[in-house]
Amino acid sequence: MHMLIDIKILHLHRPIYYEKIELVSDEIQNNAISALAARYGECLLVFRNDNLLILSDDGPHLASKLVPSTAYRIAVRDGGKGSTDTASAIPDESQGNIVGRSAPRQLSADYSIARFTLSAADYAFFQWRAESAPQPSIMFEEFAREIWWERLETEGAWFLRLVLEDGKTSVQALRLVLSTLCKRGH
Repeated sequence: MHMLIDIKILHLHRPIYYEKIELVSDEIQNNAISALAARYGECLLVFRNDNLLILSDDGPHLASKLVPSTAYRIAVRDGGKGSTDTASAIPDESQGNIVGRSAPRQLSADYSIARFTLSAADYAFFQWRAESAPQPSIMFEEFAREIWWERLETEGAWFLRLVLEDGKTSVQALRLVLSTLCKRGH
């Protein structure tokens, strides 16, 4: 099944800080996504590039179930509120410095650390409501296929950002864009 989705470029101006959480189930389904967003308000699911997608003549396809490598919740500071504030930078245990002050490509590829920063950068972006869309694996594959179709130059991990908005769960698919000047062909 091929859907028509519109990839946008998200210009993230400030880093977003996250803390690691443990997932109860492996495969990501709409009910699990909604439960995570309801519990934490905002989460980031990280998918490593290794063996996630298979490239065929008609584009990329998921190799198997959509299982995140790691999951994070928005970082909590005093009062229990999430922090996207650069003044409250969290030490990056993998680098010994403050996360987000390095270029995105310099961040550690070790997603098992307790904290993670989604760096200020440009990301390929697509958003949908979990309650009114097909399962995340279908939407994720369509996102990857559209990036391939538009010839966007992206790299690194794939992300699903879960955000509770107006009592409903928005799912944002993200991937770092190498250059916003790259060709977008059809």
